[in-house]
Amino acid sequence: MRAIPAGVGTTAIGVCRLRAVESARLDRLFDDPLAGALVEMSGWSPDRPGPDRRDDPAGRAALTAWIAIRTRFLDDLLTDAVGAGCTQVVLVGAGLDTRAFRLPWPPSTACFELDTPEVLAYKEEALGALGARPGCRRVAVPADLRADWPHRLGDAGWDPGRPTAWVAEGLLVYLTDAVRDRLVEQVSARSAPGSRLGLTADARAGEGGRPGRGFRALYRSTAWDDPAAALDGQGWRTEVFDPRERSAAYGRPGPPRLVTEAPAALLVSARRAP
Repeated sequence: MRAIPAGVGTTAIGVCRLRAVESARLDRLFDDPLAGALVEMSGWSPDRPGPDRRDDPAGRAALTAWIAIRTRFLDDLLTDAVGAGCTQVVLVGAGLDTRAFRLPWPPSTACFELDTPEVLAYKEEALGALGARPGCRRVAVPADLRADWPHRLGDAGWDPGRPTAWVAEGLLVYLTDAVRDRLVEQVSARSAPGSRLGLTADARAGEGGRPGRGFRALYRSTAWDDPAAALDGQGWRTEVFDPRERSAAYGRPGPPRLVTEAPAALLVSARRAP
């Protein structure tokens, strides 16, 4: 089994582990039956550094809650989008996302997974070893998001003339401001009427350039001053959600830090008018 790529690929394992933890709860917000196996196959263990390895229990609890809330939020967005006629889904920076396997897809749905060749090669080998079968037409698209990824996506069969549900989960903070803004512009310019966009956005302006520890050392961008304004200017109709509010809506009281502190990130849902 090949090793998971270092850097952002390593954080994908940590996030996958937290999805496995959530899936084991009786009151789980979603079920990811592949998550635990993907972590085990990577060779990662709780004794090694990862996104949930923090010095304080409150911080770990808040991060665990955040991963559960954002996963459920974007699951709901995609389920609603395909129900409304989006037959194409693009996971931008897909990592170890297993939505192509675990969500209830209409038969006509195509799910395109964009990520680096190294991350997708690891994922393809792991999923093949598990004998996992997607519930839709799944297409892995190796691409550099800083380069000509739209061309690669088109070559893989994606149709810009049809509505698309785009998801960028836990991604934008790892891009520089310039790359992030260009990526959003490229997605927006290629979104047909009826398209949807779901993403997570950093909520603390100015923190992106600070040195950090662990996975935070990979952060590259600052926060948008106003995510809704940034997207509405690209032709979207945008709603921004506080994860604390979503946690309450899901019937899950958040841990103290999530409840009492200003959110470190926001949940964003945007629509293109039909």
